[in-house]
Amino acid sequence: MQPTTTISELRWEDHNDRQRYEVGLQGLNERGEKLKASNKFKNVDGVWQPQEYKGYAIVSMLDANPGNEPLSENLVGLQQQLATSMQLPRQLYMMPKASFHQTMVNTLSGYRFQAHIMDKGLEKEYPEIIKNAMDKARPSPLSAPMQMHFSGIGIFGSAFGVLGMFQNSAYWNTVMQLRQDMYGNPTLHQYDIKRTRPFIAHITLGYIDGELSPQHKQHFVEQLHEINTATPFSDFVFHIANTQLRSYDHLAEFVYKRNYPSYKFCGHAT
Repeated sequence: MQPTTTISELRWEDHNDRQRYEVGLQGLNERGEKLKASNKFKNVDGVWQPQEYKGYAIVSMLDANPGNEPLSENLVGLQQQLATSMQLPRQLYMMPKASFHQTMVNTLSGYRFQAHIMDKGLEKEYPEIIKNAMDKARPSPLSAPMQMHFSGIGIFGSAFGVLGMFQNSAYWNTVMQLRQDMYGNPTLHQYDIKRTRPFIAHITLGYIDGELSPQHKQHFVEQLHEINTATPFSDFVFHIANTQLRSYDHLAEFVYKRNYPSYKFCGHAT
């Protein structure tokens, strides 16, 4: 029997150091060499088609948190810069503006969602299961929205996006508290809801479809480095007041319904 691997969170300082490294030239080169094609989006005869990938996650959407219109426009601007410089419309899929988000807690998706929820006929009950666990989570100690700042564009697997960091440890600790309360909930354990990766602050901007040649990979890295060097990322601020359970059939659209629970990151403190 294979031993169970325990996934642990990064320390606040280590996470921020990681993010700075990932957007630097050395980090980009290391990730660029491992860049691979995504199975989440495909270009079929010039038309982008999101591939089915059902699930739920607890996410903070840009457009569901007040004050993020400037950030949303800045992110679209980065997408446009990259699309123009790369000129690979059939290989770079740019995420729609309405999809920009930070995942706070992964719940179930893909084959794990199929096995633990759909195959057991629990899809209708699933939001209530998550709500009951979220209701037991400790209230946030914050009295104002969190602020996530960004260090540049990074590469992760078959995707690319802006990498963020919390400059205030209280924000980091609040996110860690929510994740611990959700992943530590014994009811959720029955459905195999667990920490599968450490928290990494990021907003996905796009995916790669198809294998890039070594020359295109190098050009991709060079363009990202150029954008990271020239862009005033101090102007990129994500104001985060809440997070919500959202469902998806694919990763380009995250759906919220009235019976889906929300968690406030501010407003509980007195």
